[in-house]
Amino acid sequence: MHVVHVVHAAQRLAGRPTLALELGQSGQIAALGMYSMALLASANLRQAVEVMERFTPLRSRNMRLRFQRTAEGIRIEFSPEAHLGDLSAFVLDHFAATFSVFFASVTGQSPPPVTLEVPWTRPGWGDAYLRLAGQ
Repeated sequence: MHVVHVVHAAQRLAGRPTLALELGQSGQIAALGMYSMALLASANLRQAVEVMERFTPLRSRNMRLRFQRTAEGIRIEFSPEAHLGDLSAFVLDHFAATFSVFFASVTGQSPPPVTLEVPWTRPGWGDAYLRLAGQ
């Protein structure tokens, strides 16, 4: 069975279109192995973000992270390196939720309110994005 069908079936059978967000939030930073040690050893969030930007390609070849400093703070852009088709929303939801866990683990606090921009029409479960973003 094609992975797209498995993912959609899991979401449908669980009755939770937010399954990717939930899975990402249930992760533990320690599951990243040595990568998590480098993140947790960072002196501050800025260093942790730099570690994440530098080493994410070793952890995930299909996802690229780009961090930009703006007047409002930091803009984080997750972009797939491969065409994900119908899995785009699932993969990016999972990645965004994992980042939320990362932020809380490194700083010891919930993420500050952020703006999440996704390259598709807001889904029916869009409020779950707002909760993830601390809004």
